[in-house]
Amino acid sequence: MYRTLIFDEDRRISEGLKAILPWEKYGHEVCGTAVTLREAVELIIRVKPDVIFTEMLFSDGNGADLFDAAITVCPHLKAVVLTSYKDFETARRLCNAGVVRILTKPTKMAELTEAVEEVNRRIAFEYSAECIAELKNSDTPKQLTPRAGNFAVQQACSYIKDHCKEKITLEHAAAAGFVSKWYLSVLLKQLIGKNFYELLNEARIDVSKDMLKDPGMRIAEVSTQLGFSDPAHFARVFKKIEGETPNLYRRNIMETRGIPNPDE
Repeated sequence: MYRTLIFDEDRRISEGLKAILPWEKYGHEVCGTAVTLREAVELIIRVKPDVIFTEMLFSDGNGADLFDAAITVCPHLKAVVLTSYKDFETARRLCNAGVVRILTKPTKMAELTEAVEEVNRRIAFEYSAECIAELKNSDTPKQLTPRAGNFAVQQACSYIKDHCKEKITLEHAAAAGFVSKWYLSVLLKQLIGKNFYELLNEARIDVSKDMLKDPGMRIAEVSTQLGFSDPAHFARVFKKIEGETPNLYRRNIMETRGIPNPDE
């Protein structure tokens, strides 16, 4: 969850914004609101947010003061500015590189939603770029921060899932994770306790379960399309993971639907 704060001199606006958006749906947790610059700075120091939604003009200061304090505490902070039309130019001049959007009040729901999505995209892009740079500059898994190691594994696992029907290798998955095959093997064991082939087989069996629901496909066809050497190999792997043979799995599915099992 991205830690998010909302600042506006009108408490009705800050509390309304907190209530109107389904923040959790977008991966955000609203950790507080403030109506003065002093309160806002205190919240930033205490919460160390990832994102702020803020007015630019306060009775006790302006947006430039707020951003100076915020960037010192949270150098990667992302902000969405909410301002009245007459203060738009002032807000634009005071904004820095951390500002993703400037929205004029009253703000439409669609504009708020777009702003949150753009914030998420910006954070994801910067996160990916930083992790890739760290992975390319490290020599051993011990040199990695946890987030870079997790990023490499996530990328490799996504590649395996998306390409499990193809003839992929550990080298392919490692390239997707921006590490060597040895490096990836170590990370997989450390972080999820499995090796490449276990993950590949799990992904293939997961896909096979949907394919086996199609009465137009025989088990041998499913096996071939998923890259298994023969139906017997497919059956062994399927039973190891699912606890039953693909034929029994299919029989139960077809009986429930009242359809003859094409393999019997």
